[in-house]
Amino acid sequence: PVKLGRIKFTYSVDKMENNYLNLSELLNFLNLKRADLMRFTNKNDPLYDASFPVSVPIGGKRNMWRRADVEAWKFRRDMDAIEAAARR
Repeated sequence: PVKLGRIKFTYSVDKMENNYLNLSELLNFLNLKRADLMRFTNKNDPLYDASFPVSVPIGGKRNMWRRADVEAWKFRRDMDAIEAAARR
């Protein structure tokens, strides 16, 4: 709990960790290598994907990604692949 004046704020690290993915969890969830992730986020790369979820800085050089955003991106990507296969 954090106390600010007379107001006490409580927060759960477990809840935050369930809603956000760190780098290794992100790579594992998407079954990617770090180099693939860098390609999706590099605007100069042919594999660049502007719809890839933006990371949230949490201090220092650490970033996390919102789980809901990553799941939605993966779902859209999977659906696009299914639709492309169905058109063949």
